[in-house]
Amino acid sequence: MSHVRNTPPRVSPMSRSMSARLAREARQITKAEESLTREERLLRDMKKTDHGPVSAINRKRRPVNLADELPEEYLFDRSFRLFILQNLAWDYIETILDVCAQQKRKETKPLARTIRELHRRYDIFRSAKVDSDHTEAETNAALLFEQGVAEDLRRFHNSVGMDSSRIDLTERARVLISAVQDAMLLLDAVKVYARILDCEIADMGIWTCDCCLVQDEILRLYPLIPLFGGDCYEATSGARDLSARIIVNRLRDIKINLKHREDNPDNFKIEIET
Repeated sequence: MSHVRNTPPRVSPMSRSMSARLAREARQITKAEESLTREERLLRDMKKTDHGPVSAINRKRRPVNLADELPEEYLFDRSFRLFILQNLAWDYIETILDVCAQQKRKETKPLARTIRELHRRYDIFRSAKVDSDHTEAETNAALLFEQGVAEDLRRFHNSVGMDSSRIDLTERARVLISAVQDAMLLLDAVKVYARILDCEIADMGIWTCDCCLVQDEILRLYPLIPLFGGDCYEATSGARDLSARIIVNRLRDIKINLKHREDNPDNFKIEIET
């Protein structure tokens, strides 16, 4: 169903010129990544966007291996919680891609390919760090956590719907903008929680950089996901800031019990209480 008014003119979520630019960027991304250092990539990407509830990420360097610096159980617990948020963020990003496919938005295809490549790299990184039991535990925990914050997510989604109703958009455009804002809410929560961890780690006397436990593939999503919304996307939102912090508070309340496995004392068994 479309809502048509005489004024102001309808705004398209993504212009053709933007689509062409994204296509060029997609063709160049692999070559460009090879020529940039890890830190240069971060600084380049973080300059492109506002990050919502916190300032832009700036980490010029980081410890070689935090696993060698942090207590094992602390790192396990905090990383597990962080991955719960990141898994949820990826799920909501997949919703954006599904909406674009269902609405046959050809102009978003280059951007979608870039997102899928980042997801592929993220999965490769994760598969090298954890076993299948741990991955299953993360997935189950993310589902439980999503149920626990369902009301918070619903309130935020409704507030986005009210905001979008104030501008001249078609219904299909509203669906896409809502999906983008929902995903950015989870990404904002990732960053808020990551910076809490930065402070905790610093209190241990260990030097840290900004969002030190977050993978590059996640950080690169911040300037990219808003592009799906084009000119209709609003980078700042008081409702999103507040909702991100509420979600993080609920994440910190989860009880995660780590027990060494009887069959393999070097690994942990994970028990979750929501």
